[in-house]
Amino acid sequence: MSKPMSVALFGPTGQGKSTVANMLVQGDIHRENNAFVVKDAAVGIRDQTNRDVSETFEVVDIIGVCQTNFKSTPHKKAVKSIRNYFSKYRGPLNYICYVKKKGEFTKEDSQLFKVFKEIFKGGERNIIIIITDCEPEWVNENSKTIENNFGDYPTIAVDFPTQGHDAVAKRAKKALSNLNDQRRLDWALDDLSLRHKDITSMTLSVPTEILQTIFKYLVEDENVANHLKHKELYNCLFVNKFWCANAVSMLWKNPINKEIHPKLLIPFYISCLNEESKINLREYEIIPEMTKTMFNYASFLKSLEFHSLYYKILFWCNHTSKDGNYLTPKILRNQLIIFRELCKMFISQCQNLRYQIKFTQTWFTDNHLSSYPHLRILSEFIPLKNNNLELFECYTHIPIDIYDDLRKVFTSVDKLKVICSLGEDNEGLSRFIMDLKELKYLKIQGTFMNLPKTTEALRNTLKVTNYSLIKLRIHGDVSIPMEVFKDCKKIKTLKIIEVDSENGPALFKNIAQNCPNLKELNTSVFILSMQMIPEVLLSCHHLTNIRIILNTLDGLLDVSQDLSAIIPRIGMVISSPRLKSFTLALYHLDCNVTVFKEFFKCLRQNNIKNLEFNVFHRTSYKYKRDIREIIRTYIDWGILHVDSAKNWMA
Repeated sequence: MSKPMSVALFGPTGQGKSTVANMLVQGDIHRENNAFVVKDAAVGIRDQTNRDVSETFEVVDIIGVCQTNFKSTPHKKAVKSIRNYFSKYRGPLNYICYVKKKGEFTKEDSQLFKVFKEIFKGGERNIIIIITDCEPEWVNENSKTIENNFGDYPTIAVDFPTQGHDAVAKRAKKALSNLNDQRRLDWALDDLSLRHKDITSMTLSVPTEILQTIFKYLVEDENVANHLKHKELYNCLFVNKFWCANAVSMLWKNPINKEIHPKLLIPFYISCLNEESKINLREYEIIPEMTKTMFNYASFLKSLEFHSLYYKILFWCNHTSKDGNYLTPKILRNQLIIFRELCKMFISQCQNLRYQIKFTQTWFTDNHLSSYPHLRILSEFIPLKNNNLELFECYTHIPIDIYDDLRKVFTSVDKLKVICSLGEDNEGLSRFIMDLKELKYLKIQGTFMNLPKTTEALRNTLKVTNYSLIKLRIHGDVSIPMEVFKDCKKIKTLKIIEVDSENGPALFKNIAQNCPNLKELNTSVFILSMQMIPEVLLSCHHLTNIRIILNTLDGLLDVSQDLSAIIPRIGMVISSPRLKSFTLALYHLDCNVTVFKEFFKCLRQNNIKNLEFNVFHRTSYKYKRDIREIIRTYIDWGILHVDSAKNWMA
């Protein structure tokens, strides 16, 4: 049986709220037996609201507000009474209705409607205006007037008899015999329900969207340690049921990758399994004794990292083993059974579930673990079509057939990290990489000099996916083809360790010409490429952070003269207020104080403010005090950030 639609009725006394309420709940208006008493004025505070329920509607009739004919409740007390009531009301409100009788719109009408919106702030999209004692034609003719006074909200016209006048009472008989208006109100609400399915569940204490935003900010705050984040969120469970339901969904959105002990995590997830899966586990005597949980914790999961889940299951199986032996055939069998059942549950219950695979560099002596049996069975419960890996962190030492199995299940990857762990080429990994047509993040790490197939696959993927790349990090000796940056219009983060000094300038020229949205640049360069940094700064106007490390091989050469010319040129082209941090690591080089004076002078001429400028270099001791004095002066002028002084390393 479907739950009744909840409706709150608000408006001045004498406008027809109680009559509308009676028609919704009863379908008629029996003066001697009404669910909602029809009155002419606001009732006393002790009678602040009236509530009744039918199979179709749950109606809350709110006390009249503002001055009426006699014995009215004072306005401020009435508003306070409404707020007090709804602070205790925990159900959803599908419709929040403002009721007004047909007639002239006054200044008081507009003021009261503002109070109404203030009381129900956060639920504006659920507001409906009901005009009583009128036909739809009147609403159509006066739509502009209604909008000017109340705003652009759905408006329903009804012609039920309102209270307070003998002439109106005479029309009751006609209304009782003809329920067209009652049907029109029902149909209008049904129509709004179909058009606004996404907004028909607003809770008045704090809207769900706002509460979820607050909790998300709490969890994602980088300045707070992880254990403190979850401690604060855990405390929110005990505020009330509404807060608890929202906090628990945030706490359980990604518990597998967090430091939650398997002794707690795995039994909770097993308790969420359907009866068929539990019967399957009971056959192997691996069902833990647990009481029924308050929530279906499995349904909150947003990200599933297969390795973490598999090894937490292994830990739990070892912990619950009665014979005290680890990694026995029975334990490994149970581990795989539980993994299969939990994954099937997550995939069936969790909407928009994201998958992750993070291999580790650890070598397992046990043949069972080193063969990754849990990855070989993914095709049993994941459909073999259009599956996306949110994160794939892989190593070259993983068995070739594992990558071939994964190719059948996953067709795209958002974030790819390729790490060379041994000097052996991996054809399976090469085939997996070659199949990728779109990437947002690519990180290459290690020495690939003796891995021609893997290197060629990476080079090809860079060419094919450059249009979609947002982040690129290369920490290895993979030479980068010049055409890679031709279509890198979306790339925002770039980290490259230059290994080819001869082609370096051409590479950075390509970056300057083809990466207009670049925000972060972190690179290790030779002195020839250093000369291209001003061109990068001139072309990439969105840069916020730059870190440049001069390759240490150049430190053995006498390039101080070249550097003394480049640094002031860099200062001349820094003009964007978006640039917040600039770091130069010149470790082996000695720069004259005059070089930095010219650099800072250029910053001042370009009206740069609050730039965090850090330099790591070998400055003669006699320059140390002079440089610090210069830094402090430019901090006082507001050109340099205060952290520039403490981060300067001489």
